[in-house]
Amino acid sequence: MAVANRFDPKEVVFIKRILQRELPEELRQIIIGGLFRKYVTSDEASFAKELYMSEDQIRCMRENGMYIGSHGYGHYWLDTIDPEMQKHEIKLALEFLWRIGSRIESWIMCYPYGAYNDTLLAILSNTGCRIGLTTKVGIADLQRDNLLALPRLDTNDLPKSANAAPNEWTLQAKET
Repeated sequence: MAVANRFDPKEVVFIKRILQRELPEELRQIIIGGLFRKYVTSDEASFAKELYMSEDQIRCMRENGMYIGSHGYGHYWLDTIDPEMQKHEIKLALEFLWRIGSRIESWIMCYPYGAYNDTLLAILSNTGCRIGLTTKVGIADLQRDNLLALPRLDTNDLPKSANAAPNEWTLQAKET
């Protein structure tokens, strides 16, 4: 049974969960591929080139001061795959970070869908990950929170302009 979340009604959550993790991966790929060809384009490569940054563009951002961390490699719900697959995902993600010139001995992970488990945390700890960002809404307390399971704010949680009235998060941040 799907439950609405702060971004999607329950019907959308249901479809996303089916296509992201519940069906066998091979079947998910067939369904998603068919939907993509029917409703978006049959030229996935051109679409991706237009929509996503290239490695050179990411490298340029990093070289100009932007921090680039990891969001996994295959964008799996990392708590639903076995430990060997988790290790493989992290290995591929670190190889990508290395290719674009990011540090791989001390790096940050932002969990796809906020999904992680104790096995993944151990793998991350052993591979030099220093901070893990969840989808739990909140202001991190670095003295209290597990550094590999920190809450965070989404951009939607913050005021939309510098002149906006303070909200619960900006007021809470001033208090700390």
